[in-house]
Amino acid sequence: MLSTIHFINQQERHGEKMRFEVIDNFLTKEQWQAQHDLVFSKKFLWSYNPKINDYSTNSDNEASFNNFKSLLFQHWFHGEGKPNSYALPHMMDDNIMFTSASDNPDTKQPYWDIMCQPILDEFPIKKLLNIRTNLYTWWHETDNNSGTHRDYELGQPHLTLIYYINGSNGATWFEGQGKIEKKANRIVIADGKLAHRCIYQTDIEAQIATNINIIV
Repeated sequence: MLSTIHFINQQERHGEKMRFEVIDNFLTKEQWQAQHDLVFSKKFLWSYNPKINDYSTNSDNEASFNNFKSLLFQHWFHGEGKPNSYALPHMMDDNIMFTSASDNPDTKQPYWDIMCQPILDEFPIKKLLNIRTNLYTWWHETDNNSGTHRDYELGQPHLTLIYYINGSNGATWFEGQGKIEKKANRIVIADGKLAHRCIYQTDIEAQIATNINIIV
């Protein structure tokens, strides 16, 4: 890994330290280029996810209807498209079935070695929850966003990883951190308890990033 640490901040939230890091040049140039070329090729398949256009969260983290303009397309590598906390909060609890990374059958699927393994190799993973690559389409209004949410509501420590494959004028807002610019080959490593939201771009057609949830 030829990385440059952009900044590290151990945020305290309700007396508990929250991990938050932004690292540039996370993968080697060759690894990043392989991912970039793949996701912009015709062979990389996408599925439309309408949920992002149905729900957001208010200040109390309760689901509420919101008419989003940007569209979300996804390529799932691991997990079953489990409902996010902002979509169906009443379904989230501590009884989620986890899959060990070492026993994960998804490692045999196409593109795993290009898209997933280079990132996962950099973390001491105990449990792998989800891996999906997201594509957001552009929208002409600034600050249009996905709604504030947490990917999981768990009773144990976990991390949210966001790896940006390309850059744009969009951002990811994190609780207590503000807006993080979407820059190619940048990764955000955040405590899973930190709420966040995707702010859609206005300058390019497609913003692509891989989101991973892990227990380390």
